[in-house]
Amino acid sequence: MEDVMEYNESTMTHRVICSYDTWAFFIVQVIYQGGLVLIGCLLAYKTINMQKEYRDNQQLILTMYNVALVGSIILVVANAVDVYQSTMRLIVSAGVLWVTTSSCCVFVLPKLAQIRSRKANAGG
Repeated sequence: MEDVMEYNESTMTHRVICSYDTWAFFIVQVIYQGGLVLIGCLLAYKTINMQKEYRDNQQLILTMYNVALVGSIILVVANAVDVYQSTMRLIVSAGVLWVTTSSCCVFVLPKLAQIRSRKANAGG
């Protein structure tokens, strides 16, 4: 904890800044994200024995890989590079946008292609 006293012309401002010098939050975040990715991979593995039209194991594995890769890059950047908090929020937001968009594309585009090929086969 840090006490900051600021004196201006006729006013005095007293602020208390709470801070920490531990890696605990970083370690908890890594364990949490790793656990989520591991659960996603486990669910992808369990879908192998489902019917073909409901089986999305390849898409799930690709999505989990994408989440793990982008999350790892963001964690490394957050702890290795000294940037402003607004810049860090922008980096995290870009990572979330990339993971969300690519995951949606991985799941939706193959289904759309499958529907298009079914319509072409039925019509032709």
